[in-house]
Amino acid sequence: MQSENETLPGFDAIVNYLAHCHRAVLDTLNLNYPGSQPSLAPGKRLGAVAEPDTAMLMELAAQTMALARTDMAGLVALVGGRLRYANRIRLAGGVVSAASSAGLLAVITQGLSHAALYMALLAFLGSVSVLVAQHYENSSAGGSSLNAIQMRLGNLQRELAELEGQYRLIEVTNDYSQLHDTVKRLNKVAAGLSEILVIYPAE
Repeated sequence: MQSENETLPGFDAIVNYLAHCHRAVLDTLNLNYPGSQPSLAPGKRLGAVAEPDTAMLMELAAQTMALARTDMAGLVALVGGRLRYANRIRLAGGVVSAASSAGLLAVITQGLSHAALYMALLAFLGSVSVLVAQHYENSSAGGSSLNAIQMRLGNLQRELAELEGQYRLIEVTNDYSQLHDTVKRLNKVAAGLSEILVIYPAE
């Protein structure tokens, strides 16, 4: 049988996300809901906690979803821009490699004695460009590939969109039976977003 505390929504990751990225919002929540201050303190909560106030949970969820949506949009633009830059470097390297391997330089130089050397140099530069693009993609993503982070962001955005729909349904129907589930799922979204924000801190 579950204890009462096991049925309560965990939102440590939400609080930590707000504390690190949007401290003013967390401070306002603490002022508006002084009885919930122990639950709104950053860090892991140990021991029993009181039943969270429904109004506080609703505002916490609403604020977090709005802020997370904005942060995700900024991250998607940033990661997308870096991916495009890496792809341009990779494309340039591929073009150079293709030109050298096809012997185009030899045709242009009409078989001059230095043509082979130039072709070898171009092939080397093409290979280096591809390696530079790969290094840029991985190093700018904290060891993960930019493609992997872009995919994670897409998954987080889809989950957030579902939660926003669920939240609006709660608002319209005044049926709070799904509120705890919404907050728990939002907590996972906040945790995933925070991991990415370690690599790309919010400005």
